[in-house]
Amino acid sequence: MSGIAIGGGMQAVFNMDSLTLTVEDAPHPVAVPGGLIARVTLAGVCGSDVHRVVGHVKDATGRVSFGHEAVGVVEELGDGLNVDWGGLPVSVGDRIVWYAGSAPCGKCRGCRTTGEACDDRQWPLPSAVPNAAGYRDVASLSPLVPFFRVDGPVTDEEIVAFGCALPTAIGGQRRLGQIEPGQTVVVQGAGPVGIAAAMVVSLSPARNIIVIGAPAHRLELAREFGASSTINLDETSAEERLARVLELTDGRGADVVIEAAGVPEAFPEGVSLLARHGRYLLSGLYSGTREVSFNPVQLVLKSARVFGNLGSRPEVGLQALRFVQANRDRFPFSRIVTHRYELGSIAAALDAMQDGSAVKAVVTPRPPARRTA
Repeated sequence: MSGIAIGGGMQAVFNMDSLTLTVEDAPHPVAVPGGLIARVTLAGVCGSDVHRVVGHVKDATGRVSFGHEAVGVVEELGDGLNVDWGGLPVSVGDRIVWYAGSAPCGKCRGCRTTGEACDDRQWPLPSAVPNAAGYRDVASLSPLVPFFRVDGPVTDEEIVAFGCALPTAIGGQRRLGQIEPGQTVVVQGAGPVGIAAAMVVSLSPARNIIVIGAPAHRLELAREFGASSTINLDETSAEERLARVLELTDGRGADVVIEAAGVPEAFPEGVSLLARHGRYLLSGLYSGTREVSFNPVQLVLKSARVFGNLGSRPEVGLQALRFVQANRDRFPFSRIVTHRYELGSIAAALDAMQDGSAVKAVVTPRPPARRTA
């Protein structure tokens, strides 16, 4: 039933103009027709959030809400809403996961054709109005925000552990195409995006899955999530890493390289690791203006293919949820979450992700206050 005001609680507000972060009272949400109100129970901190708060991503102006990896409980359904985006019935009290940052406009040419290339995606959102951002106590989902009901024993931490990294990995594999039996995949980077990529690839018939990254404890996690070999970035030169990849591939190189490092220097090195007719997927270079020197002749001589990987269809979020539900006994998802913070300490959570001390930080809102009639 729509039109019932619920206390808005608190929200993290970021000023895109002054690059300042505060925690403030949130506006009171009202469930709109086709939308819902959810009490946030856990929100993941994404690397893209860090890029935004340090000023590397200028995708809005003024004061905004953010946090696009969230799990919560439905507190109110708007008129006309009775199923989630996967077609399952949804009721007050159900647990859901939603993807605020991937809400399509539904009207542009991209939405009407590919379904994953919205030309007018509205994110982040103005903090002055209720919205679906995860860094808050209560979220208001419009009819455009993809959400899915969560069933079974899967925990909030298991869902948020890879946040948008798992949909990124699933969508990236779709863009790459099939990995053939006996092929070698190199993953550059051992953060959530890199480990998620290795995990997804580990369910393919690949012969080798080599993760390049640092520090050592992240490489240990990468092995737990499917890597067959690891190379410590801090202890090797680019030449030594190339030699090791060639050693593991009988001198041929990698059939697939997945960039998940987020630094431009990874690109020329990744191309050097490719075998002839190799495929290179760029998943981590989300922002920045730094440039690196590169000889494109290498791509021609190797007949290589390069793919960019940003954004995906809403149903990939459902694929990610089903992946976690189906594989929670195979992979220790909750071990990815290394740091936990209350909403009032959101700045510390972002700092932990920025300095690399956290593999994955999560934010816990306040418990709900007693509601009165």
